Amino acid sequence: MTQSMRFLIVEDDDGVRDVLADQLRERGHDVVAVASLRQGRDALDNGRFDVLVVDMKLPDGRGLNLAGEASARGCRPVIMSGNTGAVRSMRDRHLPLLQKPFTIDDLLATIHVRAAP
Repeated sequence: MTQSMRFLIVEDDDGVRDVLADQLRERGHDVVAVASLRQGRDALDNGRFDVLVVDMKLPDGRGLNLAGEASARGCRPVIMSGNTGAVRSMRDRHLPLLQKPFTIDDLLATIHVRAAP
């Protein structure tokens, strides 16, 4: 069994956000799920998270900015996007990015690979 982690999900698509949160909770993780960059910043300011899962493009800004803020606080960011070009660009920057659609196993594998020494 893997160790329980605390996730912050920032995704403006209600369906994607709800499915991610539900599946992570089913695996024993604590999840805070919000819909905007502002709400994500508020959550980071008021809590501690192990992992940030953030959409690259949000209605009120870029998820990449929040990923940098989270990383500076010791939170591992994972960026998600449905844009194939964005995925290529992020891989060139060596940032963890998942192309939508992805499975919960893809997300967890990405996190565990990043946590390995």
